[in-house]
Amino acid sequence: MKTRVISPVLSLPHYLFVVALAACMAACPVEAQPGEVLARQVVAESGFQGGLIVVVGGRDADLAVSLGKAPNVLVRWLVRDDAGLADARRKIRDAGVYGRVSAAAWEGDLLPYTDGMVNLLVLQEGQGLDVSRSEAARVLAPMGVAVRSRDGIRAASYYSKPWPEDVDEWTHSRRDANGNAVSKDRRAGPPRFTQWEALPRWNRGTKTSALVSAKGRLFYILDDSHFASDTRTWSLIARDAHNGIRLWRHELPSWGGAGLNKKVGPAQINRRLVAIGDRVYTTLGDGAPVSVLDAASGKVIRVLDGTEKAEEFLVSEGILVALVNASDIKDFWRRLNRDMRIIAVRPDTGKLLWEHEADTVLPMTLTADGRQVVYHDGKSVRSLDLRTGSPRWTSPPTGQA
Repeated sequence: MKTRVISPVLSLPHYLFVVALAACMAACPVEAQPGEVLARQVVAESGFQGGLIVVVGGRDADLAVSLGKAPNVLVRWLVRDDAGLADARRKIRDAGVYGRVSAAAWEGDLLPYTDGMVNLLVLQEGQGLDVSRSEAARVLAPMGVAVRSRDGIRAASYYSKPWPEDVDEWTHSRRDANGNAVSKDRRAGPPRFTQWEALPRWNRGTKTSALVSAKGRLFYILDDSHFASDTRTWSLIARDAHNGIRLWRHELPSWGGAGLNKKVGPAQINRRLVAIGDRVYTTLGDGAPVSVLDAASGKVIRVLDGTEKAEEFLVSEGILVALVNASDIKDFWRRLNRDMRIIAVRPDTGKLLWEHEADTVLPMTLTADGRQVVYHDGKSVRSLDLRTGSPRWTSPPTGQA
């Protein structure tokens, strides 16, 4: 396991995480303890943005308590001293963070975690430094960070676990924008064990409306209300893909999955959620425009004008392409002309690139491959240039797909 120094240059979501942690610590009027100083340094320099933190060794609870004040985290402090365990738990309870932060006795050479589960591993003076580099690498999740501190005040070294080359992402409902639902993941196979479990175990019988993954995070839309509740609460939820810790949740005022007493909603409903890198794209309600969210915090970065009533959309080469249908369900059943448009937007700026009017676009036929946008109009397959919207070609009549 090679040791390397991580540059302290902060991305926007990481900067917000550091600010949130600092604000929580600043709320306490007493002078900062060494553990608090180390917590700030570790978060600022490691790039950590939420998930599972494991602290090994150390003599005081300040570090674990300080890390537990950050949002979207679960902290576990492992100590070998059984005599000091009760005192450690008392300090955590007195700090008001028990539950989010906990302490447990630990002995042996192996950390009590399955492979690839921990996002931030802090190895402190004493017992923490006995953990081998190979064992630290084993429990770290991809892009997780291990930190060593010999004096409990300053971080001495960092190790960041790279993303495995044989693990794929699933950014769209059918893997990516080209609609070919075949993963390049070479580790996927029959389940052999349970990595984690999250609530609810039972709900109203509603299936997950959409599910995608990117950069070690899972994003899904689900009616997560209690199965005995009379009220549906559709929500967009983000979890760490390696340990299941919930990072954030957006309750949606309305969602297509709840319409007409259907369990899963319209056929295209699962094509309204895309995640690429540090961004999530979704419609935060029925008929709502597409919003761009920060994947780490769930904060809305931008709302894309002109994408209201998007039935489905995709993102290819940094361009969001949406099928917008201004007609309502009554027009559909009356067989009136549908006001349908395909539009392309730069989600990083909100700039409209082009729009293309179409009488018909068959559901779930909109795809893109980085050069062109392709759809079926009920008679033929049509191709448009991804960047300009100019027609490229039209196939011979194929009939409905």
